[in-house]
Amino acid sequence: MTETFCPETFWNYNYCNSTEINDKTLAGIKIKGKLTEELEALYSTYLKSAIHPSLLKVVQKIDEEEEIEREKEKEIQAQKALLKQNNKKPNEVPVTEEVAKQEEALAEEEEEIPDKVIKEIIFNSIRIDQNTIKFLFLILPKTTISSLKTSSNSLTLNNFNILIDSLIHKPNNIYSFRFEWNDFLINEENNNQKMIFSEMNLDQPIPSEINFMKHLKLLFAPDVKECKLEAISFRGCFLGNQLMNELLPLLKDNQNLLILNLYKNNLSNDCLKNIGEMFLYNRKLQELNLGGNLFNDKTIEYIKNYIGIYELDTQGYENILKLMEEKKQIIEANKKINKNSKSKVLPKEVPFVDEIKDVQISEEEVKHYKVRNDTIQKLDFINNPNMTQKSFNDLLYLVDNTSNLILYLDLRKYDKDSVLKMIDINGPYCNRIYLYK
Repeated sequence: MTETFCPETFWNYNYCNSTEINDKTLAGIKIKGKLTEELEALYSTYLKSAIHPSLLKVVQKIDEEEEIEREKEKEIQAQKALLKQNNKKPNEVPVTEEVAKQEEALAEEEEEIPDKVIKEIIFNSIRIDQNTIKFLFLILPKTTISSLKTSSNSLTLNNFNILIDSLIHKPNNIYSFRFEWNDFLINEENNNQKMIFSEMNLDQPIPSEINFMKHLKLLFAPDVKECKLEAISFRGCFLGNQLMNELLPLLKDNQNLLILNLYKNNLSNDCLKNIGEMFLYNRKLQELNLGGNLFNDKTIEYIKNYIGIYELDTQGYENILKLMEEKKQIIEANKKINKNSKSKVLPKEVPFVDEIKDVQISEEEVKHYKVRNDTIQKLDFINNPNMTQKSFNDLLYLVDNTSNLILYLDLRKYDKDSVLKMIDINGPYCNRIYLYK
């Protein structure tokens, strides 16, 4: 393909994606912060193309904001210099109270310089070539962009893997990654061949699927130190139970993720065991969207066993104390095994034991509570067609036994009396349950 098919006045996906740029070449390029000019140079030099349309809007806005900040900073520094010159004494007498007040006012004005308003890059209904991804992660360290959204992009698997690998391993400040309403092109030449997640054969996956799973797991893996993502959305990606059962166990020990959106992913109770175990171990996740799936009344009945704080009777309290002691002994035994490099005995798996919270009722009475997951603050079940009125009492049970949990539910699933109970302004649920029409 010659230059004439891709003049520098516009961006063309097929041309830009087919050009191979050596990663070592890009590694030697230093971005100084004048993003529009530098990106124009990158695309012009290496691709003979204009900037990707989604990046062009962002970098121009960032440059405008930075120019405003620079001019404001210059003005303040000039005023400070003038003030210092006008009030300088030959014998270095301390400044007067009036001058001190003027300097203080300038310092406050300096602190009020606004942050750059651009916080997110959005690729919406447009394809992303492999070189745009590479250029993007060259500019990100010089920006305050903290959110990346890709929606309806028809990515190739190769470009998805480049994107995730860059997101995890390249310097950036991205804390929110929204990958929404996306399907994949398995073969670039045959763009009608889609990857259907629910039909992936994970027992005998093809090489592209193995590579895809490897990169997908990077987003959730607790042992990937470079990953700092706090919010991930796979809204409308139809991942299916098989894939989620591969990913959910990784969240048991994930200490970063706060928000996970799994709306419209063809999920059902087949992944419920892993959701329950995630709640059992994970004390970081605050928001989980399970809307638009195939969950039902048994989902709520199951989940309520993993969320909340529950009062213990004497027997229950003593049982947990016993389990705590056994866990302590296993940990101590494992330490001895690890110290002895010649030992043929394998360390035992450390069991999960519920936390206990003691509440002093009076001088003589103490109540003991079993603490399950009380970190979760938002659960969204909107648009699950298999959920019915039967789940109503279990939903209230969830709210009654948690501190801050808010539920998002479908108004159409409940009878009039139930709705009135949930929205009663004087009741306990009016600020804890939100009903979608």
